[in-house]
Amino acid sequence: MTKNDYLSKRQEMLNTLQKMISDGAAEADYQAQKDRINALDEQWQQICDRQAQADLFNDKTSGFVPPWAAGEGVTFSGIGSNYQTGRANEDPVFLSDHRTMTDFARENNADAAGILSQPEALGDLVRGVVTGKWQNRELQNAVTTSGTSVLIPQVLSAQVIDLARDVSLFGQAKVPTVPMLTNNLTISRIKTDPVFKFKEEGAAADESSFELDSVELKSKTIYGYCYVTFEAIESSRNLDAVVRRTFAAAVAQGIDQAMLYGQCNGSSYDEFAPAGIMNDADILSVESSACNYDAFVRAAGAIRKKNGIPSVVAINAAVDEVLALQKNLRGDYLEPPKQFSELQKIITNQLKDVEGVGSDALVFDPSAMLIGLQNSLRIKVIEGSDEAIKKGLVAFQLYSMLDCQVVRPSAICKITGIGTSTADPEGSEG
Repeated sequence: MTKNDYLSKRQEMLNTLQKMISDGAAEADYQAQKDRINALDEQWQQICDRQAQADLFNDKTSGFVPPWAAGEGVTFSGIGSNYQTGRANEDPVFLSDHRTMTDFARENNADAAGILSQPEALGDLVRGVVTGKWQNRELQNAVTTSGTSVLIPQVLSAQVIDLARDVSLFGQAKVPTVPMLTNNLTISRIKTDPVFKFKEEGAAADESSFELDSVELKSKTIYGYCYVTFEAIESSRNLDAVVRRTFAAAVAQGIDQAMLYGQCNGSSYDEFAPAGIMNDADILSVESSACNYDAFVRAAGAIRKKNGIPSVVAINAAVDEVLALQKNLRGDYLEPPKQFSELQKIITNQLKDVEGVGSDALVFDPSAMLIGLQNSLRIKVIEGSDEAIKKGLVAFQLYSMLDCQVVRPSAICKITGIGTSTADPEGSEG
């Protein structure tokens, strides 16, 4: 089985799965189809593993470490030591400011360039599907129809997920993101660092241990749907921008919430959602009842003491406001300490602010985490449901498959219990 055979067959199976979701198929049937997809993924994984073993045999010095993790001791397994898009002698695929999910989709779709050349392709495509009024034939030919639903081309959906990355806490922090060819990716992280010392000539050296444990990126499905009126789609002049921004914001919010805290159903955490960075028992932690800079200085210091390099601080709007309003006894606004001001500040209200408990914050090195993205965002336009017909609505169905894991816990420090009701006028916790 070639990569193209695998991707083609998998896409067919995913289309079937999506149709089952749209048609309200029984849970057992839905799960059986997911099991078939997982079996196909495992088969492809075994093929990649065998190829990886051959590559290692031919190149005794090979040992793949991604560029962002140089010196971090992070390695990959599960899809071979030379993770790539399927073309020989190609660099590993990591998304960045200069390499987006849209680029990845474009490289794997020969027809993408023509679609992307349209200035408002997504909005025009949605309007064309709903009203039958197409701006050009190229967009019309780009859609995939299945029953009463139309699948938006992946290269346009990828633009939405890229916009979501710009909005998301993790995207703004530039947490490394890797597209996953299968539904799981095993990564090794450092548990114990080796220690090296100078020694006398001819003397025996002290033994040093080097331990790794492993974590697994296993794709989780984020899913949602919404309805829009025919009139709004027909008459909107800025449909393209509205669709992109609305969907991107919703996806980013769902991703940030789950990747920070997991998804709790009241008594336990859902295993089908990310585990949550804040729930990782191995990351560092600082408690603070007051809202000032002390806790942030201590959090950054805790990371540096573990030889990490903190570069990002994430806070919610309540904490940001109280910090900004702090003044000394003369009424002058306080200047943030260097340990805080040198960090990239990201404001996200996905970090909790609970009355009587306090707010959370996060100080971290972005390379201490890794996001795996198995599928770019999938967008379907559905017209034929009973609800849509009765009320003159168009349904949008969206899903993506991704996960987030910690690869260096000692480079992440959470701050809990930050009080935001009052600010200490002198900026100290005493």
